[in-house]
Amino acid sequence: MEFMESPIEKNLAMGKVLLIKGPASFRLKSGRLDIVGAEVAFPQTIVIRRGKAIPILSMEDSSIEVLLGEGGDLQEIHQNPFPEEWFKAIEEILSMPSDPFKVVIFGATDSGKTTLSTLIANKAIKNGLKTAIVDGDLGQSDVGPPTTISMVLLKRPIVDLFNAKPDKVVFIGAPSPAGREEEVIEGLALLQEEALRLGAQRIVVNTDGWMEGRAAEAYKLSLSRRLEPDVVLFLRSEGVASDLPERLSKEGIKVRILDSPRGIVRRSREIRRELRELGYRKELRELVFRTIPLSWLKMENLMLGKGLPIPQERLSELGKELGRRILYGEEVDEGILLVFEGEKPLQKILEEFSERRGRKVFILQRGIEGGLLTALFGRDGEFKGLALIDEIDYERRSIKLRARYTGPIGALKIGNVKLDEKMNEVVHFDRCPLSPTCHNKVSQQGREEAQP
Repeated sequence: MEFMESPIEKNLAMGKVLLIKGPASFRLKSGRLDIVGAEVAFPQTIVIRRGKAIPILSMEDSSIEVLLGEGGDLQEIHQNPFPEEWFKAIEEILSMPSDPFKVVIFGATDSGKTTLSTLIANKAIKNGLKTAIVDGDLGQSDVGPPTTISMVLLKRPIVDLFNAKPDKVVFIGAPSPAGREEEVIEGLALLQEEALRLGAQRIVVNTDGWMEGRAAEAYKLSLSRRLEPDVVLFLRSEGVASDLPERLSKEGIKVRILDSPRGIVRRSREIRRELRELGYRKELRELVFRTIPLSWLKMENLMLGKGLPIPQERLSELGKELGRRILYGEEVDEGILLVFEGEKPLQKILEEFSERRGRKVFILQRGIEGGLLTALFGRDGEFKGLALIDEIDYERRSIKLRARYTGPIGALKIGNVKLDEKMNEVVHFDRCPLSPTCHNKVSQQGREEAQP
């Protein structure tokens, strides 16, 4: 983080509230602070990411030193930024005699879902309750890396969930739930079950900000039915209309409608993308190259390596018929898999080719795999981390990866996001571009409101 100004000294009398907008950092020089329900005592330094803002409440006369990055800001506010109804809802959640007690939080983008999740968790931990957070926001994930959903059983109050280490991660492979709703719902159910297995007494499920439109409401309704929460906290936002609270109530699900907090930072898509890229960099550092035969791996979203290789002589004949050089081919149960170097043949030519043989033809293009985000799984089936595909050697039927994880790999699941060398997002695909059913169209996320 590059700081644009000299340090700013601030003395805070007990009860004063300061809102700091990132990018920024501050060092507590003396005193005690409350940050989203977590107590911070001298000496500590807190970093605030761009696109984030945190209110700090002085629990006694305190002194801090603030450094601001470009776009960072700080201001004193004269009232608690959290609505009073938040604390009433939290008190109810903490006082419930039933263990476990499950909470799901719904709200539009930038409505305060993560802040509320953190505040509930911190208050619960202070009350001696084992508390888990399930992070279900693929595009703006805090606990796990982007394109995943995750769960953490918190050991102590925390200021920023970005600093939590997940106990379990489910890789979805895309930054939006649109088009993969069922997979996300089942993943969240799995994470909730894991939290229960670990003995969580309070489980808080923080969801994504896709709220507008019939598809979004149907998704959230299905999610609620599957998770069976004891209460849904619905954060209303100005300009965002939703029938979801009424529909949930008709299903017999308890709903509390809450206001969003004051001082919310509205993040542009550009800033949300930058936050995802920060998450990629956190996960994808100190990478090493690994080359693994495809026959050693269980592959998801890749048909390659599952059939019998087609002899080179026959590939040459097929290439002449299609007017393209075929690099590699396999006879698979579903049909014929062909790998082309360069542009693939026109769809009409492929359809005629398929019709003549009475078999479906699947097409892959060499080189499209470079930079694709991939999940690694151990032989026990557990998520071991993210990796980037460097290349696929079709002749040797092996895959070259860059990953932090150096242990045994039992399976790969290839995602829909491509990154460059600096871990910046290059493109999102509708589906994994190595899946033969994908037409390799750049995703528009299907729905404007589902944009990550």
